[in-house]
Amino acid sequence: MKRMMLLVIMTMTAAFATAANNRPEGENNRNKREELQKSVMTIIRAELSLDDKQFETFVPIYGEYREALRGNEKRGERINPANATDEQMLDMLNKSLDHQIHIATVRKEYIARFSAVLNPRQIAELYRIDNMLAKRAFEQLNKRGGDFSRRGHCPTHKHNGHHHRHNCTTAE
Repeated sequence: MKRMMLLVIMTMTAAFATAANNRPEGENNRNKREELQKSVMTIIRAELSLDDKQFETFVPIYGEYREALRGNEKRGERINPANATDEQMLDMLNKSLDHQIHIATVRKEYIARFSAVLNPRQIAELYRIDNMLAKRAFEQLNKRGGDFSRRGHCPTHKHNGHHHRHNCTTAE
């Protein structure tokens, strides 16, 4: 069962990475994202063995949790580390650590909220699943040349009449 769920998770994160990497925002992408969210919730429900009542209570808390995690996402200049100055590298390191602190803070705050529905082992498993999903999505985005830090396009470069995603170091 765990192996099958892992396979489903890996497939879903690949779909998530593709949906996240294929912008602009549109109805089709919104539908894909909603389908993905439903699939992720199905996986979480199965892995945590939640009954109907638990799941009904869990879903809004988890939604708020995911929103709180995203609250720290800052879109800024996209910089290729290979071409970054020392100052830019320090800035990237500080932002990365700030983001890790934000995630840890949110997770710590949500332990009490999740405890209303989940036992401590389920919370630990939820965070493990969350880590695995994030890792897989990040790996898939990197394979496709995507980036979590900014999902827009470089407006200064156009290819074949449309914007093209690449490692542009041009300030915008």
